[in-house]
Parts: sequence; structure tokens; C-alpha cells
Amino acid sequence: MLSSAKISNYLNTGLPIHLTSFEEISSTNEMLFRDAQTKKIPDFSVYVAERQNAGRGRLNRKWESPAGSGLWFSILLRPKINYHYTNLINLYTAYALAAFLEREVCTVLGLPIVIDLKWPNDLYIRGQKVAGILLKSNFNGPQFDFMVVGIGLNVNQRMADFSSEIRQKATSLLLATGREWDREKLFGRFLNFYFENYQHFFPANFSQIPDLYQQKMSFSAQPIRIRTGNEELTGKIESISPEGYLILNCEKGKRTISTGDIFPSKMESADDLSR
Repeated sequence: MLSSAKISNYLNTGLPIHLTSFEEISSTNEMLFRDAQTKKIPDFSVYVAERQNAGRGRLNRKWESPAGSGLWFSILLRPKINYHYTNLINLYTAYALAAFLEREVCTVLGLPIVIDLKWPNDLYIRGQKVAGILLKSNFNGPQFDFMVVGIGLNVNQRMADFSSEIRQKATSLLLATGREWDREKLFGRFLNFYFENYQHFFPANFSQIPDLYQQKMSFSAQPIRIRTGNEELTGKIESISPEGYLILNCEKGKRTISTGDIFPSKMESADDLSR
């Protein structure tokens, strides 16, 4: 089981991180969201589980989160920003995780690794998914109250550890780098990176996030298809809006997309990149 005490050894003093670890729960997102509604728990509370038995990604897709192999965790945030900009938390989290992993691999191994961001919340290494993010927001009437940011990161899985359903679509840090990683050390160092940079961007500098995210975004120079509910559009990505939405140039002109599944236009189905 992941040890809160061992993880805390890697946390920088002075950061207001409140860490709780579980051996097995249904979902860190669901439990943290429920506790934030019913208990007085502070900002920067972090729940991490050795294993989730009901982990979910976007669109209620199952997220495989077995014991001993990955990092499955959720973070409670109460950013002092207008609710119109809450999607920037999503983009910030994806960017921060990618930037941290690239830096960590380079520091430890002396080797470069490139992590691409698939809008709005997936991380890929060489075309295979290594991490995903899921946000859940709570509103008090029209007012934004809090947000739970869930992250699933594949760390030490080998190919055989993935189900046949996703084996060709998924990867892990071990598969990408050829070595196992100390999950507690990796997690503690990521939390330092995440919260130190979070305090820089929110609430004063979040307008920088769309440009930073776009620098690492997949498919920005090629035709794509995007599925949004029952509609499917083809076009090219122009930019990320100040609110964190996708601006698509398509046959019908510019469209602002708040959520959807992106895939190269040559592919048959968005399911090819889903998980």
C-alpha cells in the first residue's frame, strides 16, 4: 500500500497539502467529492488509493486502476476565479503533469521524453495513453464552490498488466523508459511541482495557461475530427480560447468546442483513441 508517511518525506515543507491514502476504495474522485460536500476539509486535500474498484474517466468510461502499478489520486481545489475559467484547471493539470514527467525522466535518466496533450485531459507518449484527468465541480446555486481533480497515471505496468481491450492503446512510464519508478517518491515530487506552480497561476496568472497548453497539444497541425455529443465536425485546430475551449476551423466557420473527443480525420472512430 502507498504510505502517506513515505510520500510526506518527499513533500516540501510549507506547502498546505493534506494527504490521505487508502488501500482500496471505489474512486478517489467520488469519495473526495462526497467528503467535500459533507465535511469541512481544507483546500489541497489529496486522496490517493493503492487500488480503485470503480475508477472512471471521461464519459463514464472505466479506468483500470489495479494495485501496485499506478498512481490514482484526487485533489480538492477552491480556486478564486470566475466559474467561466474553471476548464483552465483541467488544462493546467494536464500541462503540469506532462511538464513534470518530462523533467523527472530527463533528471533521473538523462534522456528526453516527449509527452503530448490530447485536449482536453489526456496525456500520450508515442501515441499511447499514459494518463488521464477527470474534473468534477460543485456549485452553490450560481456560485462556483469547489472542484475535485482526479488523475490516473500509469507508472509500472507491463504490457501484460493491461486488459486486452486497451493493451494496444495504453502505456506506462516503465514501458516508455525501460525502468521501474518509486511511486511514492514520484508522487511526492509531483505534488510539490503541482502546488508550487498552481500558486503561481491561480488566481493571478491563469491567462498564460492556454498558450502553454497549446505548445504541447497533439493534432494542432493536421486535420481532425471531433465528436461532441451527436455531432461530428472536421477541421483544424486554430487555438485554445481564454476559457480553455477548443477553437476549430471547419466548413461551417469557427466553432468553439467546450467538450468532445478528438481523433485524426483518417481514423474510423473516436473509440480508437478512447479508453
